[in-house]
Amino acid sequence: MSYIIEGGINFYDELYKSLDESPNKDSNSVCLITGLPLTENFVTMECKHTFNYIPLFNDICNHKKKYNSMERKMLKSTEIRCPYCRHVQTTLLPYYENMNVKQIHGVNYFSETANILNSLSDPSISPYLVGECCYKYKSGDQLIPCSNTKVTLVGEKLYCIGHRYLGKVALIKEIKLKEKMDIKQKMMLAKQKLAEEKLLAKEEAIKQKQLLKQNKINSIEKIKVDLGLAVVALPGCQQILTSGKNKGAQCCCLKIHTNNMCLRHHNLLNKHMPVVESIGEKI
Repeated sequence: MSYIIEGGINFYDELYKSLDESPNKDSNSVCLITGLPLTENFVTMECKHTFNYIPLFNDICNHKKKYNSMERKMLKSTEIRCPYCRHVQTTLLPYYENMNVKQIHGVNYFSETANILNSLSDPSISPYLVGECCYKYKSGDQLIPCSNTKVTLVGEKLYCIGHRYLGKVALIKEIKLKEKMDIKQKMMLAKQKLAEEKLLAKEEAIKQKQLLKQNKINSIEKIKVDLGLAVVALPGCQQILTSGKNKGAQCCCLKIHTNNMCLRHHNLLNKHMPVVESIGEKI
């Protein structure tokens, strides 16, 4: 097919050539939607085209959430499309709390509940089959099974068209209960992990305290050894204390009585010594 324009140029040939050309190297550093430089948390699609997060998020939201009669194929909840080359990938956008955007199912978040609701509302995904509806009527003390045989799959159970909504409600309730239990389990695990970390921190603090205490004792013992190697007598009483908080230290009382001892230590030293009577007293 050819379409010749002014100057004898084949329009379609030139168009195909432009599609085959490799992207400019500069395009790897700019957003292909806005043309602005890439910022933090920019996204590289599987097709290697790059976009800033917010413009790409808005484009995918508009494409997936707004009906377009020109679209030939509807994307699944697990699919997004590159706005530059229309390549479809099965990886959703990442979610960043600091980007101030909502979590939207099928864009940057996947919700099992929303996916089931979408599948239930789409006849092509959940077609009607021949089977037995699992719903049972309550009549007094008896449960009477539904007699409809045109059924569809809701979760893992079959419901007829009349009870399909009830099956959907029961399934959503079951999923939400499961999600609630999962959240509770995660909170319990997080609480348990925090308690274990506190216990480990406490044990480590005790070890560090004991280590510091032992280092202090070792330092004191070393000082004592060093002092023992080079004893320097201090002024005052030279007697070494044998009790009390200053045990092992020099008395250092400055009031010397005799023999470099204070009166107290002189008396203590001579307390148990025998009294020698002078010869003059006997005569």
